[in-house]
Amino acid sequence: MTRSELRAVLAFIERTRAPAVDCLGVAVADPIWSMVLFLLRRHLANQLVTVSALAAASGVPYATAMRRIGELFAAGLICRRPRGPTGRSFAVEPTPELLQRVERFATIVKARVGETLGLTDDAPATYYFGGSYLAARIIPAPARADLGVGSRPMRLLLKRQPSFNAMVRLRGTLEQLANCRIELTLLELEELLGRLLANARASTSDFDIVAVNFGWLGELVAAGALIPLDERLTPPPAGLFDFYPGAWEAGQLGRHQYGIPIEPNAELLCYRRDLFEAAGIAPPRTLQAMLDAGRRLHRPLDELWGIAWNAAPGQPLGQTFVQVLSGFGEPPLHLQRRGQHIDLGDLAGEALRPALDTSAARACADFLLALREISPPDFASVEWDRRLAIYASGHAAMAYNWSSRIAEFELDPTAAARGRTGYLPHPSARDGWAGSPVGGYALAIPANLERSRQDLAWRVIQWLTSPSLSKLLAVNGASVSPRFSVAADPEVLAISPVIGVVDGLARAGQLHRWSHPPVAEFSRMIQIIGEELHPMLVGLRSPRAALAAAQARVDELMRAAGHY
Repeated sequence: MTRSELRAVLAFIERTRAPAVDCLGVAVADPIWSMVLFLLRRHLANQLVTVSALAAASGVPYATAMRRIGELFAAGLICRRPRGPTGRSFAVEPTPELLQRVERFATIVKARVGETLGLTDDAPATYYFGGSYLAARIIPAPARADLGVGSRPMRLLLKRQPSFNAMVRLRGTLEQLANCRIELTLLELEELLGRLLANARASTSDFDIVAVNFGWLGELVAAGALIPLDERLTPPPAGLFDFYPGAWEAGQLGRHQYGIPIEPNAELLCYRRDLFEAAGIAPPRTLQAMLDAGRRLHRPLDELWGIAWNAAPGQPLGQTFVQVLSGFGEPPLHLQRRGQHIDLGDLAGEALRPALDTSAARACADFLLALREISPPDFASVEWDRRLAIYASGHAAMAYNWSSRIAEFELDPTAAARGRTGYLPHPSARDGWAGSPVGGYALAIPANLERSRQDLAWRVIQWLTSPSLSKLLAVNGASVSPRFSVAADPEVLAISPVIGVVDGLARAGQLHRWSHPPVAEFSRMIQIIGEELHPMLVGLRSPRAALAAAQARVDELMRAAGHY
């Protein structure tokens, strides 16, 4: 069970137990259970808990609470964790034993709920708790909804991206459904960030709603460009758990929600099933298996390369490096770890020191050097569009690709890769570990939008990210969705097979954001990494020297920003 799903089960338990306490009286309150739920909720949100806060959560007098806390310590269910370098103060954490017991309990609860709702006997394995998998699973077409926007058009600033391109094609339909005029401005990646920052500096926003790349969130929040949505999400909406946890969390920074996901992207490994099957090669789950497969299928005389990947200097190569580095289980910064979980809740101080001089980073650089032998001759200039074109046209046996762009060849009857492609999470350095970086876009409200328009913009965001609208976009070329319910719709799966693949990764907790941490300097950090490692790829610098140069420049960047 993933952390996000465990959080959903515990929230359900709390919501069903609270009415019993209210209706039957304080005598039914259990201080240990109240404290355990409080501790777990904070632990799953990566928040520290003091002894006094734990006692306050018990609902009983302080002395009684302290006796119960002592019992939890004695039973080995909670432990102390130093809060500072002096060791004089400490926080309380659940032990692995408590986490294992609670997960067993949550799995039983999940199974009983599934059985009650008529799901199969193996309900814990076949559905995601909180996801909308019930009924016929076919989401109806969106109904007409008067959003109260009025005569002034709703203005959106977006990226040229499949979901937003679908909005352009469907604009007339969207205007009829929403009973308002809609103006869409679409820009390329390089232009969009600059326009968002320029819009934030204006006295009044030119747009009601903006599309924000997950990787830019830190920079835009630091610039004061976006409104926190926390108040509008209190209490949490009924459909919150229908969103993929990794996508929903990608719209967060510093425990505040700034964006609602509309186009989450998983970076996947595409591979030609027909070529692999003909050669008797299993789909590669590890980096070594990927290299071995590429070597067997690489046939330069036939213009068939082992793999197409981003190796152009700057952003393309920088992005490749941090994503492949995630296959070694490491982020590009010294982010805090809580067990196997990498914490994005406290992005400050030493957590923002670059981690480009580690053994994992050196192994990642060596892997990129090994990829050269199974790559096209012009590999050092390949970027997003070029790698997609190489793979789609049948000139590569494998390629890294963002899931949102896969429709560009799966829906193209002339593409050689159409109907012949399998999809995998990023291969990892070791067998048994799997995961893919999650990127993409969320819809947000500019901070300098007139107050009279902010509630209108929020209603439109809710509408555009609803299950019915998400499905409408998915079947009209978006090929991605932020919701479990849309991925469960057979009409969607028949058109976009990759949605089911990403859905499986989301349910397994294998979409991670920590390879793209939401820090203000992230985009510049990626640019630096790609600039410093490119000479290494073309034989002009050793891996150690390239990584040292990248480490020094990113360290200088973070110091200049005053992070440490």
